[in-house]
Amino acid sequence: MSDRRPAPRTPAGAGRRAHSGRRPGAPDTRRDILHAARELFAARGYERATIRAVAAAAHVDPALVHHYFGTKDDLLTAALTPPIDVAERLPRVFAAVGGTAGERIARAFLGIWEDPELRPAYMAIVRCAASHSQAADIMRGVLARQVIGPMVATIPAADAPLRATLVAAQLIGLAMARYLTRLEPLAQIDVETLVAAVAPTIDRYLTAPLPEESGPRTRPPSGERDGGHGDRTGDRAPGDTGPRLPGGGDQRRDRVEPERHGGGPHGQPSS
Repeated sequence: MSDRRPAPRTPAGAGRRAHSGRRPGAPDTRRDILHAARELFAARGYERATIRAVAAAAHVDPALVHHYFGTKDDLLTAALTPPIDVAERLPRVFAAVGGTAGERIARAFLGIWEDPELRPAYMAIVRCAASHSQAADIMRGVLARQVIGPMVATIPAADAPLRATLVAAQLIGLAMARYLTRLEPLAQIDVETLVAAVAPTIDRYLTAPLPEESGPRTRPPSGERDGGHGDRTGDRAPGDTGPRLPGGGDQRRDRVEPERHGGGPHGQPSS
């Protein structure tokens, strides 16, 4: 009779590695979700790009989207983070030899937007900024850090911030017309022809004399301040914030003065 004893039984599941914390996923899951989010934000904007739609495009469960990125706004912030740092390239663009600065800037800008790997992130920034305040904040930050700031440091002029902002506005408008709205024939024109067309405008913003401001800077319209009609121009005294008539008159003054002089509704003496 054999004295071999049977080996002790291993409890079920004892040989498995315990999982806790992060949910399992392929190493490139986060990258796939981010790519899908950029594509959908660029194509649909913020409101119509849902978490479920992003998950479906990335072929993952919606719970994984929340796991990697948290809320939809957190996903938006990640998706709208530019994949490259333009600020590192811009000084080299200015310092390069050949052509004008306007040509080099336009060519470098269009080169980024023509790259199918980079374009979705920038399209998402521009499209979402038009309808979502957080995206607009992100866009302003990207422009300030990556475009306007480095450009101001390179332009040897006292009005460098204005010049850099004008260049940025030119480039953003060009991107919206060519890549988002697909405005023809601008959407189909070749890059070098487009560079030759817009470069003189960029060069003028960079180096040509700019018009001097002829009056006070306009203030953004405020519905709470003036009923949503903005601050209409007129001969308003300093500190006077009363509502304006379309022709520049003061509604408050025109309404009170007849009563002050004891006149009728048209300012004539009462009979």
